[in-house]
Amino acid sequence: MDALMALNSSFIVVEEFISTNNLQSEDNTLRHLMSALLFFSHIFNTLMGVFGCVTNTLNMIVFSKLGYHEIINLTFFTLSLSDFGSCFTLILFGVSINPDLMDFFYYDLSIDIHAISDVVFFNIHLMFITISMLITAFLSVERCLSVLFPHRIKILITPNAVKFILFTIVITGIAVISPSYLAYNLGWSIIDARNRTVFNGIFTKAGKKIVSSFLLFMTSKNVSIYTIVTICAVVISIALIKRSTWRRNFTKTVSTKEDNSKSSSTTTSSSSSNKETRVTKVVLFVSLLFVCCYLPNVCFTLSMVFVKELQEMSTGLYHWLIYQSLVQMVLVFEALNISLNVFIYYKTSSKFYKTFNDIFYFHRNFMTLMMCFCSKTKKN
Repeated sequence: MDALMALNSSFIVVEEFISTNNLQSEDNTLRHLMSALLFFSHIFNTLMGVFGCVTNTLNMIVFSKLGYHEIINLTFFTLSLSDFGSCFTLILFGVSINPDLMDFFYYDLSIDIHAISDVVFFNIHLMFITISMLITAFLSVERCLSVLFPHRIKILITPNAVKFILFTIVITGIAVISPSYLAYNLGWSIIDARNRTVFNGIFTKAGKKIVSSFLLFMTSKNVSIYTIVTICAVVISIALIKRSTWRRNFTKTVSTKEDNSKSSSTTTSSSSSNKETRVTKVVLFVSLLFVCCYLPNVCFTLSMVFVKELQEMSTGLYHWLIYQSLVQMVLVFEALNISLNVFIYYKTSSKFYKTFNDIFYFHRNFMTLMMCFCSKTKKN
């Protein structure tokens, strides 16, 4: 019953939205599809945002526990912090498109909360996504170069250099998204179709030019980062396969004639090599997850550039429905990417696995003991 009421609220909101944006359509099927999409987008965005906040909080706790003496932990912590910001803004965006909330704000307060959330929350979400993409690209390039030129990269990529790069990435993410705020002003505007004054996002004089330029920039940025991460992932994969083959042959050779003095030095060098290989595998799996999950994002931004109807979105409800469906698909895959890294860390990093178990198994056992103690106290 509650779901039906929510769907009905979605339909009312969509009707108001169609009138407000002058979207022309007499097809009731499209209107019902739009209302259903709005309803399920609200649920999914909120749930995936909460899930992502939980998983990235776990990541940050574990990496902070591991410490930052290994600079890779600081990089993964920064990535998790950025992913947390993406998930939190996804929750805010999901809550803002709650049909009941939109209905209340629009009719009772004359505020278009959907338009405001697009201007405020969604742009902040894009900022965090941009930072996460840049950090992933940095990780991929660093590991790729470490595989190809291990000695030179160790000299160049120092802890201070990595801190500076991460700081620069954060500043770049903020700077990249800033122009989008110049395209809109928040203020009161008259909706002629409803003869109503509503507080929402309004295009500035140069707003449309800024949006089109921003779209081209974001498309080139997404395609460039995606290409870089894909190439690095392929190079790392080939290098790991070659290294694995060489190691098997080397082990066979050493086992035939082994010297005690050589054995100790070989063990030391192999342990260092194994550590680098494990880190490289973690980065590789993070990169592969990125490549899989950001393909829809790249395709969507390219379609926005080349399909004018998707840019304007005022040509009819049909194009608006396609646009919203594509946006939701992109958000689904983005949410998966920023939420599933914890499983990669847990499965591929022995230190993360051990620290995670030490932290959370202790708390679980502690809570179990407390519950047993409380139950015994009640019986007495």
